[in-house]
Amino acid sequence: MKTNADQFPFSNESVSRGRFSRRSFLKASSAASAALALSIVTEPMLASAAGETDSPDAIMINRNENPLGPSPAARQAAAGILIQGGRYRSDLTEAFVASYAQAEGLKPEYVKAYPGSSGCILRSWPTPPQAGAT
Repeated sequence: MKTNADQFPFSNESVSRGRFSRRSFLKASSAASAALALSIVTEPMLASAAGETDSPDAIMINRNENPLGPSPAARQAAAGILIQGGRYRSDLTEAFVASYAQAEGLKPEYVKAYPGSSGCILRSWPTPPQAGAT
């Protein structure tokens, strides 16, 4: 029959009875590292596990909610481009880069836009990955 000490290697019972070993430490630390590395347990998960329910009209600032929603200009711009939402408008890239650079106070040559993240990620590595490399 398994006890709590068998299931949880760092329990007070296991430490006080001398059942604490390097193997149990490695087992627990490996599991904890994997959980953190894979984001298995996140803050929102912990918060939702607390069982608190939010009012439907509550503004959740911890979730980056904006009670005002998009501005009228943003809504109009979104509605205007929505009809072309299934296309990559590469002809708008230069105008976007110039607008973004100006808004952020950057030189346009410091701003690059890509359709998706792959191009940016591959260009940010010192050497691209080789086929078949591990």
